[in-house]
Amino acid sequence: MFNDNQRAIAGTQSPVIVPLDGILLGAITTRKPGPAFGVRVERAIKERFAVQVSGDLALDHLEYTPEALTAIETTRTSYIAALQRALSPSALTSSVTSVSALTDHQRATQVFATGAFVLKLRTSGKTIPYVDGGGGVVLNGGNTPQASLVGNYTLNNPAQLLGTDTVAITYSQESWTEVGLFGGGVTHDVTSKWGIRVDAREYLFKNTGETDIAVTPTLGFQSTGQPFPLVNAGSLKFATTAPLSGAPVSASPTFTGSGLQGHLIVSAGFFLRF
Repeated sequence: MFNDNQRAIAGTQSPVIVPLDGILLGAITTRKPGPAFGVRVERAIKERFAVQVSGDLALDHLEYTPEALTAIETTRTSYIAALQRALSPSALTSSVTSVSALTDHQRATQVFATGAFVLKLRTSGKTIPYVDGGGGVVLNGGNTPQASLVGNYTLNNPAQLLGTDTVAITYSQESWTEVGLFGGGVTHDVTSKWGIRVDAREYLFKNTGETDIAVTPTLGFQSTGQPFPLVNAGSLKFATTAPLSGAPVSASPTFTGSGLQGHLIVSAGFFLRF
C-alpha cells in the first residue's frame, strides 16, 4: 500500500520500498558440510550378512544464500530513499535511517543414529566390498541464521514523531526426524584383529526448515509543549494516531520446506574385531 501511494503521488519512478517477498517465499538458507565423526558396531549373522548400529556427528554450518543477503540489503537501502521521498513535501525537519543485523554462518550439528543391514559382496580375502541400507533418526542441534531490519524516521524538531519499523526473519527446523540411508564401502584386514574401513553413506530425511517473519512497528513521541506534527503524503498520514505500518504481526511462517533432502558422509577409519 505504501508503494502504491508513492507511485500515485510521485509517478512510477518514485523510490519505493523493495519487498522481501521474493526471498521469504522460498528457501533462504543453505547447509555447508563440515567434518564428521562416528562409531559403528557390527555383528555378523551369516557369512555374507551382518547388522550394524552406528552414530555419526556432522559439524555443518547453516548460512544465508547470496540471494537472501542481497535482497535484505536492497530492502534496507530502499527504505531510506522511499521514506525520505514520502516526507519531503513537508516543510518540517525529518530524518530516516535503516540498519540490518545478521547472525549468519551458524554451527548446525546433525547426529545420525541408525541401524543398517550389511551385504558383503565377497566372503573371502583381506579386502571385502559391501553395500548397506537402513534407517533411524537424525537430531538437529546448534544455531540457525537470524536477521533483522530496523527502519527509523523522525519528524520535526523539537516536537517529534519517532517511528520504528522492525522486521525479524528467523529460520528453524524440527529437533529430530526420521532418516533413511544407503551406501557402500570396503574393509581391508591389516591383521586378524584390526583393519581399515572406507565407505560412503547417503542419508535421506524430510526437509523441515521453516522461515518465519515478525513485524513490530512502534510510534514514539517527544514533545516540548508544541503540538505534534501532522504530515500527509497522498493518502498516508504521518500522525500520532498509530504507526505507519499498522498493527504488529507475530512470527508467521512464509516458507515451509517439503520433500526430502540428502546428506552425504564419506569416511575412513580403523576397525577392531572382537
